[in-house]
Amino acid sequence: MDEGKIKLTVIFGEKACDAYDEYGFIAAKKVVDYEEGDIVEKFFNTEGEVEAYKQGLADADGWFASWVLTDKDLEEDRQLRIQEGSAVHWNDPAIDDYEDRQAAYDRVFFVESIDWDEETAWIREDGDVFARIEVNLDELELVKQ
Repeated sequence: MDEGKIKLTVIFGEKACDAYDEYGFIAAKKVVDYEEGDIVEKFFNTEGEVEAYKQGLADADGWFASWVLTDKDLEEDRQLRIQEGSAVHWNDPAIDDYEDRQAAYDRVFFVESIDWDEETAWIREDGDVFARIEVNLDELELVKQ
């Protein structure tokens, strides 16, 4: 048996939950047996932990996907992904000559704004508030720190 003195049984899946509402636990278990949901057991040490878990489930209800992230996860994400304010190199596809392209790539730009629907970003060089360039996100690479 897992650690913790308070046991919760959690039913996941619309069909399994409907079966429980209508007919009880045995019916929900039969629905799960047909791979239309899941039943899991969780163990907790305090009522506070139980309530926190239940609140988390309630917050996620209605969504098909979710992530649970710590502050450390978010910081790592900021370091790995392009976002507004990121320092980036631009691989300009309009430059044909390798040496010219490398020289342009070595310049550092900052992402001013991102249009996620169009997969484009407005970038500018540091200190140059007038020369904004609209680029495709796949042309950008984060500056390694």
